[in-house]
Amino acid sequence: MSDLLKERVIRPISTQELERRWKAVREVMKAKKIDFLLVQNNNDYLGGYIKWFTDMPAVHAYSSAVIFPVADEMTFFSHGPSDPKAVGPAPWLLRGVRNGSARQACLP
Repeated sequence: MSDLLKERVIRPISTQELERRWKAVREVMKAKKIDFLLVQNNNDYLGGYIKWFTDMPAVHAYSSAVIFPVADEMTFFSHGPSDPKAVGPAPWLLRGVRNGSARQACLP
């Protein structure tokens, strides 16, 4: 199933590119004394900020959010069940996210 899902992701981002982006953002955050960023979006048509930080596209108008700290891994939140193990995105979509898996919560 993992390979099938990979085929369905449009323009996947390499790990090297994600790491380059994270490093560049963290350098600016340190210079401006910003502890963390809160990134949110609900579809790829209006920015795709979640996809830019992870590789997880935001689709179907369900809100997703990422807490991007200056010196730690990200935390990912999305609409879903209270048990994140029940259903969730593949870990390879969320590289750089704490524990390599989604932290899901029901968002309004």
